[in-house]
Amino acid sequence: QLAYDNEFLYVAVTCRQAPGVEYGTAAGPRQRDAEIAAFDRISLMLDVDRDWTSYWRLSVDHRGQTADDCWGDRTWNPQWFVATAKQPESWTCEAAIPWSELASKAPHPGDTWAAGVERVVPGVGFQSWTTPASAAVALPEGFGLLMFE
Repeated sequence: QLAYDNEFLYVAVTCRQAPGVEYGTAAGPRQRDAEIAAFDRISLMLDVDRDWTSYWRLSVDHRGQTADDCWGDRTWNPQWFVATAKQPESWTCEAAIPWSELASKAPHPGDTWAAGVERVVPGVGFQSWTTPASAAVALPEGFGLLMFE
């Protein structure tokens, strides 16, 4: 789910735990650009100018560890806020991303961005709201449209 106000883009996700996958916790504090490839994770990709070439990728794993990049450039380090929780059969994530990290201003009703959403559970499967879908590199020309109301 996505929502927004004048300051933030809000993201809320609920993911069922995959059978046979260990859903442990992270040791120590959250790391910037953590290595999350071995964990159940979701990624939100945003092409704010719809150039169908470059996009922001914000990823969170079930432990609350984050990674972010701009078209593979991991030196883009936005300040965003993330909380995760584990339930008996699922895990949830809530995030707030300041507009200042994504665009020059908050979108207005009627503005449209390109967006993609992926979930990867290593050894189990991959889900994507992009076509063609790829766990390695998302192709922005296959993103859907995110229309602000």
